[in-house]
Amino acid sequence: RISRCREYGGILFQGGRVRRAGIKEMTARIKRFFIESRQELRHVNWPTRREAVRLTLIVIGMSVVLAAFLGGLDLLFSSIIKNVIVL
Repeated sequence: RISRCREYGGILFQGGRVRRAGIKEMTARIKRFFIESRQELRHVNWPTRREAVRLTLIVIGMSVVLAAFLGGLDLLFSSIIKNVIVL
């Protein structure tokens, strides 16, 4: 039995001794992770379908505006560079 150990990945540290966690311990930790993750997801305040669609459209719209802005800057700077090179 291990008392007062700290877990880091698959390695257990106890008073200067190091040992690899066994298959049963790793399986138990993985199972505990999924159980706790499922419990945590039950606490999430999920958006309604309407909110999700609205926010998705906002993100798509902002992406298009930003793409147009960056495309305009690229066009502007590329034309400036072409004119400088020609001179």
